[in-house]
Amino acid sequence: WLNVLSGHPQLLDLAREYGNEFANAAGSKEYDSLDDLTPPIEHENVVAAMPLASRAAMSQGAIQILLKREWKGRLNTRQGQRELEDEIAKGDCDLLVYPNESVARVVTVAALRLVNDSGLILAQVAKVFKGTLLTRCTLPGTKQMVGEHPQQALDRVCNTKLLPIKNGVKQLYHTRDEECRVSKKYGVTSKYLRTVFHAEFEAVDYAEKPLSKKTDTVGHMSPTTSRLLIRSGTSVSAVLEETAVFTLGDASNSESVAIFAWFSPAEYDKLSVPSADETLQTWLSKFNMTELMESTCS
Repeated sequence: WLNVLSGHPQLLDLAREYGNEFANAAGSKEYDSLDDLTPPIEHENVVAAMPLASRAAMSQGAIQILLKREWKGRLNTRQGQRELEDEIAKGDCDLLVYPNESVARVVTVAALRLVNDSGLILAQVAKVFKGTLLTRCTLPGTKQMVGEHPQQALDRVCNTKLLPIKNGVKQLYHTRDEECRVSKKYGVTSKYLRTVFHAEFEAVDYAEKPLSKKTDTVGHMSPTTSRLLIRSGTSVSAVLEETAVFTLGDASNSESVAIFAWFSPAEYDKLSVPSADETLQTWLSKFNMTELMESTCS
């Protein structure tokens, strides 16, 4: 192995950078939590923390494997390769090779599962980006950026979108989950790896900025949307009617603003699946987003 590395300087550089990130992860852990059987960080998170040029070099091997096979993506081979390489160059994903030359497009994410003293979970239900409302019920989080380990990615979330409540976040432990699905665009398996940090919320002085509901909401909507609002026979709709929606911090002069709500675990589970998108959009359409839309466009 050492002879192979010494004969290929680029491999030696990659091995050194990989080892440095692994060592950094181990150094950030409590000594008593380390053992010989459990790595301090997952392989995919190590790669995501490496310099962009090194990540791109590691992904090239996976691209070559894909090009030797029949291309199954919606894009043609040349365009698909170009767009994959663009994603890799920006640090949006990595292409990794697993046993039996299995290739996966990997996206690494850090998220916070914050529970208050009433047992409610803080959920990000939407964001307004440059004047456009993007709805999705998920845990507050972010993609892991170059040079970051999952904990550092979470720290960035707490220092930005969750800054007003940062001092109330008491971390307990973390878990890891993953979702795999075949990308129709590229014809390759996409693996979304999420490190979830579980935490309790201790009451601190902070200001939720609630969004007000529109007046005469139904009267200003299309017949289709109005029927959706009236059809509120499910427990989800009944609970949502009483659920507050809010932002944190100053939403002015920002191109992106996150919108939050507190949900019971059961309600969060119902709303965080793709089949609940219509319910979420209908509910959020009842709130006045005009000020947020305008602030993110300026």
